[in-house]
Amino acid sequence: MIDYKKTIPIYYAGNSVIFAGIFMSAYSVAKTTMHPISINILTMDVTEKDPKFTPVTSQQREILERHIKQFNPQNMVRIIDMKDLYEKHIKNTKNDNTIYTPYSMLRLFMDKVEDIEDKCIYLDIDTMVIKDISELYDIDMSKYEYGAALDYMGKTWINRDYCNSGVLLLNMKLIKERDLFSKCFEHIRTHRSLLPDQTALYRCVQDKLILPDKFNEQRNIKGDTVVKHFCKGVKWWKPIFNVYNIKQWQIEEVHKKLKIYDFDEIYDVMNRERQKNPQLFK
Repeated sequence: MIDYKKTIPIYYAGNSVIFAGIFMSAYSVAKTTMHPISINILTMDVTEKDPKFTPVTSQQREILERHIKQFNPQNMVRIIDMKDLYEKHIKNTKNDNTIYTPYSMLRLFMDKVEDIEDKCIYLDIDTMVIKDISELYDIDMSKYEYGAALDYMGKTWINRDYCNSGVLLLNMKLIKERDLFSKCFEHIRTHRSLLPDQTALYRCVQDKLILPDKFNEQRNIKGDTVVKHFCKGVKWWKPIFNVYNIKQWQIEEVHKKLKIYDFDEIYDVMNRERQKNPQLFK
């Protein structure tokens, strides 16, 4: 078992405009575990690409930390500025302009974060935790660089062992030893891809652990689901199949189209905070 004298480190990447997603996801982590957690937000100012690409602010950090400390006073939130690393490794490369924001690449800088833990969890912002995240963190990763669940679409259309990078259990010690992320950046610089960081992780890893779907449930929530991922999918809405990309902060559509009501308590918390600080929850 893990020694929980230290916190479970959780990493996100994003900007101030989608802080509502970070808030809800991190709150769901804290709400469902008895163990102390550290929320680490990789962010940066990239307003030269888009005026909306502003970094998560210290005020947003303080609001999130205040809320998660109610579950455990040891819980904490920190902001990590990644701008210098982005400019050095990604800016003006083949994959600097994709359908995804530059923030999607920041997970691949985690080996360069000062004082990074030997083992940590990365979560996409569009994830919500339903059961104790320690169930994921407890998994033995000593032989693997990372653990990830299969990609719902990619396992059919790309390769049967193609994984989704929205939930990653990372062995940072082994990743550094094998220089995995540097290999990923080399792949990104030289190969144009629709899913550049996810595909680079798939192509460059030596040993990965395929996690059960319950740790990255990309469709309907099931009885054993630990993490629900609000990613793109295809659903039958009469009279045709429709491609959808509904995120947890699109509350009306989550209720009406996905029929998910598991997070209503968290929605209430966020909406109360949004009424007090509308400029921080855009």
